[in-house]
Amino acid sequence: MVDHGLTGAVGLLATPEVALDVDVAVGAVHAKAWHRQSGEAVAALSTVDGIVFELAWFPTAAWADELCRVAVIPEDVVLRESDVPETLHVPFELADAAGEAMRTSRSDLVPVLVGQHAGATTDEAGESLDDAVVSTVLGALTSESQGRLRVLVADVSAAETSVVGVVSWTLVADGWRALRPHRIDDELHVEVRRVGPRDLPGDLAPVLAEVLSEVTA
Repeated sequence: MVDHGLTGAVGLLATPEVALDVDVAVGAVHAKAWHRQSGEAVAALSTVDGIVFELAWFPTAAWADELCRVAVIPEDVVLRESDVPETLHVPFELADAAGEAMRTSRSDLVPVLVGQHAGATTDEAGESLDDAVVSTVLGALTSESQGRLRVLVADVSAAETSVVGVVSWTLVADGWRALRPHRIDDELHVEVRRVGPRDLPGDLAPVLAEVLSEVTA
């Protein structure tokens, strides 16, 4: 006899309204999860090795707790002091160029790039950071990186899937930092902010709210 819970979960995976795809890579662990929501229920299919899969079915009200599990840092990851501050705002163009310089072993270019955007990187209070500090921080964002988290949210209620937004985190020496794009004086910036597993539902909330409002409209 087929379990009704299993049947419901498989059915929801096949015909959802909202799709949430999770990709987490930390050290040697690469976990993926596919959450599908419709009405008052969510089905989730997840794996850490691509061989064994876990299927879960739970009420939408419990979704936040399930999302928190996704961002828990594995116990074998050693955390230490980081050169990345709790919060900063950096021009997207600078962050992108500095990251590419670090990845291609051209760290010598980072101070030059920072100099081209002097005074544009600020702390939480909006105060400009010293160029030397910015160079150190941008270098650390790449050199300290030991993991990433990416969540893609899409509206799949219609015939054509519509991607609404992406939430991205990076794991530096002392824990997670959320990377949140926003505009300051019409210039695209990235807010780098310290976060933990319990913050993931809040980061996703605005995007999910937009999708759910369109689905129920």
